[in-house]
Amino acid sequence: MWASPLTLWEDSVAKSPGKYRPRFQLAYAQFELGHCADSAQSYEKASQLGPVDDQLLIDWALALDCANRPDEAVRQVAPGAAVQALRARLFADRNDLRETRQNPGGARGAR
Repeated sequence: MWASPLTLWEDSVAKSPGKYRPRFQLAYAQFELGHCADSAQSYEKASQLGPVDDQLLIDWALALDCANRPDEAVRQVAPGAAVQALRARLFADRNDLRETRQNPGGARGAR
């Protein structure tokens, strides 16, 4: 029935728009496909539906950064304890994303 994780989570959100988990998973699926602005918007909606923990803040910030909104990404997590982890992950994920875009279908470099 579902062709991809994106269609699975889009269907889940359509059927349960007020639930946190489907919205969070949709945001992740969007991010994985490089739909950064949509992902950031979905993470924002998820933050209104459930717990706002370090994982949500980090993933949301990564989506904002991917959408070329790095200042918002840093502000998103600045009050939390995840700042150092976010910075390390932002740089690692940004490098991985650049590598993937420059070498589609190629193997990712080791971290």
